[in-house]
Amino acid sequence: MSTAPDQASSNPSDMDGRGAWRVVLLLVMGVSLTGLAVRAVKSALDDEAAQNFHYACDSLQARVEERLHAHEQILRSGAGVFADTSI
Repeated sequence: MSTAPDQASSNPSDMDGRGAWRVVLLLVMGVSLTGLAVRAVKSALDDEAAQNFHYACDSLQARVEERLHAHEQILRSGAGVFADTSI
């Protein structure tokens, strides 16, 4: 069974130079696009992590300030009691 001369051969060793360059070009394009996609996803994840970190820091700072304000009020009321008492 012979193949017609106008049909492409499925044997990889029969590829001409132009076909090999197509494969290499496709490989390079695929790797490049994958690299760009990875970079974009990493950048998005880094931005989200930074936002979460800043939110956690702001929340913690607000809680500390609230506690300090409460302690300040207790100290001021204690100072008022001592200032009002006569010895």
